[in-house]
Amino acid sequence: DEMLLCTPLVLALAPDIIVVGGNGRVGASTVRWLDRISRRRGEGVPSLRLAIGGRCEANFEASSKRLGLRGLTFAPVDLDGGSEALAAAVRGAQLVVNTAGPFQGRSEPDLLRACIAEGVAYCDVCDELVLSRNAKALSSEAAAAGVPCVVS
Repeated sequence: DEMLLCTPLVLALAPDIIVVGGNGRVGASTVRWLDRISRRRGEGVPSLRLAIGGRCEANFEASSKRLGLRGLTFAPVDLDGGSEALAAAVRGAQLVVNTAGPFQGRSEPDLLRACIAEGVAYCDVCDELVLSRNAKALSSEAAAAGVPCVVS
């Protein structure tokens, strides 16, 4: 099956951490700190492969230039793209940090569901009450899957 042949390569090329919404103020700050921590661990050389997840690669390019971090990559992530696309977007990562906003009006934790399905740890800085409650309602599902999740 071709899919099986592609899977190890996809996993090998996947970033360790995807910061969804990393082009924004909170996301860019998160990326900077993760890079700093990674360089400390790697004695000046990044020990983590970091990616900014978003819909627009042009926005990533502008943010990447502004941040000035070597090795930062783009991960196409569309929060409205459906469950299969979200699962494919996070597949192989070790952690997804969701800083994408605005959260207002969003009520379904689709990215969290994709992370649970793919066994990827998840951290969310959501400030939308309904979205946060719906995400927290998935805690037993995440625990059963062995997926660490932090939702604010």
